[in-house]
Amino acid sequence: MDFKLQLGGKRKNPQELTLANHQRRLKRTDNKPELDDSQLGEPQDGIVISRFGMHADVEAADGTLHRCNIRRTLRSLVTGDRVVWRPGIGAHAGVKGIVEAVHERTSVLTRPDFYDGVKP
Repeated sequence: MDFKLQLGGKRKNPQELTLANHQRRLKRTDNKPELDDSQLGEPQDGIVISRFGMHADVEAADGTLHRCNIRRTLRSLVTGDRVVWRPGIGAHAGVKGIVEAVHERTSVLTRPDFYDGVKP
């Protein structure tokens, strides 16, 4: 069975096609303007209330909720994590800030994983 697909005169297998699509999306998103330091306020501590994708709802010290983007360098962020976030100055499509860092956790729940043993 031949899984080769024709794309731009060159035959590519599905894995190469997926990689090409991913690279094209990365180039497209690199052109978007990102918030720089002049568009952000002072760093504040907060608690993650919910997380979905690359966004999180962060509760500030005064109890207000802020929808924040998560920096690409932060991988493991869950509800209850204490974070350092910076509020955005002005309106940027409903996003009110950026999560910049995660404080060390005081407790971690673990569960058994069929393949790798214990999974946090």
